[in-house]
Amino acid sequence: MDNFGLSIIDENGQAHGLPELLDEKRLQMKSNDEIEDLARNIKYFDKPKKLIMEELKTRLDTGQQFYGVEYRNRQTKIVPIDNNDLKKMFVEKYGWDSVVLKSHTQLKKKFGDDISNDLERITILENGKTIHWK
Repeated sequence: MDNFGLSIIDENGQAHGLPELLDEKRLQMKSNDEIEDLARNIKYFDKPKKLIMEELKTRLDTGQQFYGVEYRNRQTKIVPIDNNDLKKMFVEKYGWDSVVLKSHTQLKKKFGDDISNDLERITILENGKTIHWK
């Protein structure tokens, strides 16, 4: 894979090229400090990546041409989830496992604060982990 000359330069001046960053075995050999430095540096690319991709899509939307990028048509299968007749038909034919309860946020948005008491009685809190940068 060509790395297009892309590298991340860490705070010690060491270059980490794209092939190295894509090689799981080489990453596993790095120290905790090296992994932390790389992760910290890579996260700074999140916003520029998003902005660049948005600009690319804007230009494609306006009909601008690029050598190596184009839109392709695709189809997505969508089940109309807010059709009560369809839900009823599926429940009668396949049972309750064929429909999904809306999320906490979706229910509050649709029914307002009136549903809060009912949600508080049934809501289960799940703990998870998130990365916090110091």
